[in-house]
Amino acid sequence: MLGPQTSVIIPTYNRALELRRCLKSLTFQTEKDFEVIVCDDGSTDNTEEIAAEFSNELDIKYLKSSNFGGPARPRNMGLSIAKGTFVAFLDADDWWCSNKIKRSIEALNSGFDIIYHDLFLSGVSSFWPFNSRRILKTRSLSSPIFEDLLSNGNAINLSSVVVRKSVISSIRGFSEDKNLIAGEDYEAWIRLSKITEKFGRIDEPLGFYWAGGGNLSE
Repeated sequence: MLGPQTSVIIPTYNRALELRRCLKSLTFQTEKDFEVIVCDDGSTDNTEEIAAEFSNELDIKYLKSSNFGGPARPRNMGLSIAKGTFVAFLDADDWWCSNKIKRSIEALNSGFDIIYHDLFLSGVSSFWPFNSRRILKTRSLSSPIFEDLLSNGNAINLSSVVVRKSVISSIRGFSEDKNLIAGEDYEAWIRLSKITEKFGRIDEPLGFYWAGGGNLSE
């Protein structure tokens, strides 16, 4: 049987309440052909119970490992079992607009290997704070992308990224060097830019970045 089109990988650590909000946003996606892989970095709260709440609404898998202390290893753990042609990364305290996956796949199918977009910046507890106009901006990258990223810094919001699995797997995912915690995504995009120039930016916010504190998997 063919696998899902997209695998959504969610690293988490003791973020049960935020994870519920995150997973709830996935139930509203207009594109339904995706799996969800929750990668628990040794949580001591009821994270597993929250993931189980969505077993009837989502094609969801729950993986738990001993605590690593950052999101790289949990993301790589999810990547190792992902069945999708595309892989989407979503932190447990962030969430998406309902058309996020659909728009992302359309962009990838137009000829890109990795796409990303802006996110609404949210620091309030309401689920859909559409009255917020604060935006965490990205920027379009100029060729050579490797040099742009090195010279101008990270342009990409992690929770906006959807990438071809074959491409992210070819660089072996995210570095698990603990000196890179909080910057392992930037380092991955730099390595990715050495093998592809096909970075695409969607010029609209398609999700929400939680600025309420504790934005690592630790």
